Amino acid sequence: MVLLFTKVALAHGVPVVLVIYDTANSDTTTLCADLLDQNSDMSCSLSDTDETGFDGTNPSLSSYDVVVHMTGTTTGDMPAAGQAALVSFVQGRGGYLHFEYAATEHDSGHYSSMRD
Repeated sequence: MVLLFTKVALAHGVPVVLVIYDTANSDTTTLCADLLDQNSDMSCSLSDTDETGFDGTNPSLSSYDVVVHMTGTTTGDMPAAGQAALVSFVQGRGGYLHFEYAATEHDSGHYSSMRD
């Protein structure tokens, strides 16, 4: 995965990335390290919980420029508060990257607050 950033879009001088994970395994825990290997001028961290527990406060999105939302192995929905936080983040010009499986989740009735 390659993430491209423009300096204009960054609120923190260097890209600050949050990964909201679906499963905490060796692939997930090395994702930030892999991103940092590709771009040493960025910061990356994992959310405090998987996507089914993300409520927009764990952590707050105010410290981040980009959110990478991993989905595919969990079957539950993200709480409405987490969805609302992500929508607000994107509307405020935050970057958001999700994967194709999010469309399948959406078709299953999940992410109802994130339809647009």
